Amino acid sequence: MRKSKEETSEDEIRLSNKGYVQSYMAYGARQLLEKKLGAIKLKASGQAISKVCYVADVLRRRIKGLHMQQILSNIKIEDEYEPKEEGLDRVVIERVLTVFEVVLALDISKVDVNHYGYQAPLPEEDVK
Repeated sequence: MRKSKEETSEDEIRLSNKGYVQSYMAYGARQLLEKKLGAIKLKASGQAISKVCYVADVLRRRIKGLHMQQILSNIKIEDEYEPKEEGLDRVVIERVLTVFEVVLALDISKVDVNHYGYQAPLPEEDVK
């Protein structure tokens, strides 16, 4: 039984382990600079978490004045398996996934500066 994927908003980018880092960086930069969104959210879980860190770091070093907030959370996922033979019960397995989210914002009002995961923009001489 396939579950439908949740719709994402325009400012949210979900990274997967199969996607290309360059594509995520280009899309994120386009959302911030061309579409003039005040902030974008990069989200991933599992092995794709390292990609979020890499993409966020590169974007911070390329776009001046980018505030960053890192959020770590957990979600519960239920996997449901249908039996192949009649007379057997469905099996439901509950898993807990760690989700890493990075908010990159040109507008400081889009991030919580008092959050423990907040990082101020890099000095301008460090941005190319």
